[in-house]
Amino acid sequence: FFALRDRSSDVARRFLVKLAELIPQQQFDIGLQALVGGKVVAKERIKQLRKDVIAQKILCHGHSGDPQRKQKLLDRQKEGKKKLREISKVQVPPEAFVAMVKL
Repeated sequence: FFALRDRSSDVARRFLVKLAELIPQQQFDIGLQALVGGKVVAKERIKQLRKDVIAQKILCHGHSGDPQRKQKLLDRQKEGKKKLREISKVQVPPEAFVAMVKL
């Protein structure tokens, strides 16, 4: 897109907010950046989908359980997300491109 340098951060922020709404959530965080002349002028982040592993544990057994066990489950989930982030690719739907051109 084209914009004056003075207004570039505002325009970039609007584009990123719109793009963040159009891209669906993934199993990991997605970082979006807008660059002008090699400098980042706007950032946006799409939050990850999370499954509440602790709530599942409480529902299955009917009690809160051991705090160390809860931490172990959260750490295991964190490691899995890290591996997934390394090997996966973000699928941007074609509707997102069309919507961004219409802006």
